[in-house]
Amino acid sequence: MPAKLFYIGPSLGTLHEEYAKKSRIDEQAPLVSAASITIEVPVPEVWAVISDVASWPAWYPRFTVLELGAVRPGAPLRWKLGGLTMRSTFAVVTPPPRTDLDRTVPRL
Repeated sequence: MPAKLFYIGPSLGTLHEEYAKKSRIDEQAPLVSAASITIEVPVPEVWAVISDVASWPAWYPRFTVLELGAVRPGAPLRWKLGGLTMRSTFAVVTPPPRTDLDRTVPRL
């Protein structure tokens, strides 16, 4: 039973370097989330919205920025979604089409 309560997988450093930076997903993680959408908007316009993290709450009201510096690889982002506070590190920030974050969920 205890093994099911706690995630036992790669270290955060390994997850960042070997998974997030390479757009890989740890399939053994207790929670895996992915989303996509197809829109007919020029890529530079989409990039302008996606890369402006401080403005995300304007179009995603449940998202709150708690700490944000430069949007660059290795930079931290602390945020809240609903009642859950998350710590992330930007893994890849490449103008169109790719930005990847790794996410750390607090232990409950």
